Amino acid sequence: MTSNEKFSSRWGLIFAALGMAVGAGNLWRFPRLAGQYGGTFLILWVIFLLIWAMPVLLAEFAIGKAYKKSVIGSFAQFAGKRYTWMGYFITLCTLGITFYYSVVHWPGAAIYRAFADPCMGSTTGGTTLSQHLATNPEYINQYWAEISSHSYLTVGLHLLAVLLGVFFLIRGVQGGLERVNKFLIPVLFGLLITTGILALNAGNGIKGLEYLFTIRPELFGDVTVWIEALSQSAWSTAGWGLMMTFAAYSREKEDVTLNIFISGFGDNTASLLAGMAILPAVFAPGIFRCRGHYLLQSGNQALIFNIIPRFFAQITGGAYFALLFFVVFFLAAFSSLLSMVQLFIKLVTDLGFDLRRSSVVVGIFCVVFGLPSAWSLDFSTTRTRYGASG
Repeated sequence: MTSNEKFSSRWGLIFAALGMAVGAGNLWRFPRLAGQYGGTFLILWVIFLLIWAMPVLLAEFAIGKAYKKSVIGSFAQFAGKRYTWMGYFITLCTLGITFYYSVVHWPGAAIYRAFADPCMGSTTGGTTLSQHLATNPEYINQYWAEISSHSYLTVGLHLLAVLLGVFFLIRGVQGGLERVNKFLIPVLFGLLITTGILALNAGNGIKGLEYLFTIRPELFGDVTVWIEALSQSAWSTAGWGLMMTFAAYSREKEDVTLNIFISGFGDNTASLLAGMAILPAVFAPGIFRCRGHYLLQSGNQALIFNIIPRFFAQITGGAYFALLFFVVFFLAAFSSLLSMVQLFIKLVTDLGFDLRRSSVVVGIFCVVFGLPSAWSLDFSTTRTRYGASG
């Protein structure tokens, strides 16, 4: 490992860890679950952060910091060759997610539409989208079908996302991953706060917050809520081998516990901000006719790409708000994509390839194996049912 292949400071590492943890699941899965199960889910979610995610992250960081290898190499040295398969298993699972995590291009397609056509809203309240919906209630579903299946636009955005990630990461840990996340994460949190304020001021925002924070004791007896809380904690933070990879680039004197504490609670903070931004939109008056709780059960993709656009279509300045929201989504997904690609790059560099060649190889793999998901959402949706669901 060359001397420049280390994070320059603690905050460089923390920003990278937050970029890893804060992803699409924070914005489309967490608000849906928190809206359905309320404060009961939040309590269990925090408990699992403390008793499961934090210890796993601490273990990942300690192993990565000690051996400075890829996930496979670290397991081989830590547990012995007999258990190297554990490193392979974690790596293959994470790479499988990486190849379809070009989910980055779905909000990218929405951003494109917001720029290309004022269908997402207008500055005057009377919107093109609302007019389309008045004549064709299935307008949004039809647009979603266009970009999620056999769309050259979506394939192009997939290629752009991967190439952009390689462009940054080929510059190394300090010049690429650290520098990008030092920009992305503050902007992401700032946009989340801004979006939340706008949503709360749109009317009846308190109704969404009531669903988010009201504790329903009877749900503690529902095993589904426990599983959802655990899986949300797992999806956002621990067990991917990403923290182990980052730790391989850490400085010798790092406060492991403090770094993990900030990263874990920073991820949870981003999720809460997302919930406070999205749920008030779901329960906005006169839009969904008090069907908010029912709509939360319609799934992650429906929440983000159907319900939220309908909300923006009804409010003054909806086009700008929609653009802001989907930029937030794009940044969250892209920051996580960078982290997963970095894991792959670390694996290839450990095989003896230099950084530039490793980045090119990884980019080719991500483009090729991500194409099925880019060409048809059904491919990644099928896989998601049996794996991660963020």
